[in-house]
Amino acid sequence: MLVAMKQVVLYTKKSGCNCGGEAKQALESLRKELGFTLKIVEIEEDPALAKKYMVAAPVVEVDGKVVSTGPTNTLLLRKKFKALK
Repeated sequence: MLVAMKQVVLYTKKSGCNCGGEAKQALESLRKELGFTLKIVEIEEDPALAKKYMVAAPVVEVDGKVVSTGPTNTLLLRKKFKALK
């Protein structure tokens, strides 16, 4: 059973890697199914976020907790979401 989530944030880069686009597509698909709010944050617009997440991006955060870093897809995110308690 999947945990009810309120907000999911995707920290991504504007350019240089299509991993963020793949993560966004996966999250959009899961959002339709699970009904959470999705916020996309481009880390290059904030120096502190760029420093924190540049190497790890894309980063998926659920209700304030980082659950995934780096390349991902719908199946991997579904497993991460199921593991939330």
